[in-house]
Amino acid sequence: MTNNTKSLPFNTVDSWAIWNTPSESLANKSDAEREKLFGASYQPETFPADALTGDIAEQLQQVKYVLVGLNPGNAAVKQDPNTNFLNFHGAKKSMDYRLAAALYNTDMWGAFMTDLTPVIESDSRKVNPSQKDVANLEKHLDELNIPVSATIVAVGNASNKALAEYAKRNVVTIPHYSGANGHWNAEKVHAKVLEITK
Repeated sequence: MTNNTKSLPFNTVDSWAIWNTPSESLANKSDAEREKLFGASYQPETFPADALTGDIAEQLQQVKYVLVGLNPGNAAVKQDPNTNFLNFHGAKKSMDYRLAAALYNTDMWGAFMTDLTPVIESDSRKVNPSQKDVANLEKHLDELNIPVSATIVAVGNASNKALAEYAKRNVVTIPHYSGANGHWNAEKVHAKVLEITK
């Protein structure tokens, strides 16, 4: 990594859509099979920093997609503030690997990721994002020099509701990967990602 991330205004909920990939070949695997392989090889509380190469400041200026969750779940309490980009890379029970598998080998792999609010709460019904939260998010993206042309990809309905209403950037949505989402379907989510990025 040629750019010191300490000089950029990242926060504890920022991350990148990059995960350790399974050692087994993913070629010719179905979406469900790929998801199982990502789950089996998932490394909790680990961000593959060696996969984030080149000039980070320059990469931020090239960002096309920003994945935005609602907020960190309770697992975020364990985060080490001295370790960058652990959000969306937490405990296996968070099922972040579902998202990794859905984004793998698409134009959203390597996208910037963050949360709409920093409130630590696993029950999304207790988190009510406001217009101010959306304004703060976009101000943060501006401070990182992420283009206004970047598409915000709301992860789940709760973040989508506030973002679709208040964001200045274009907003699309994909289902949330949480185990609480009983409607998650690897094939449908992967197809939605491909549709957004085509």
